[in-house]
Amino acid sequence: MKYGIKVPIALDHHGEYGDWLWVTQGDSKFHLTPLLFESKEEAEKYALNVWGENAIVEEYGESKNSY
Repeated sequence: MKYGIKVPIALDHHGEYGDWLWVTQGDSKFHLTPLLFESKEEAEKYALNVWGENAIVEEYGESKNSY
């Protein structure tokens, strides 16, 4: 099981986050893959350090490839 980080990209009309993107890594804008971690704790620590309270950590699987 792998864990990825999502960050918000837009607020809905209620002022809440509506759309999220997976954080990615890669060598160009055309070769990106999700930034994945072996444990939820590791992903949460990284997310908090980089994005603070704005990020969420979720399990990542092939069925959850919503970019």
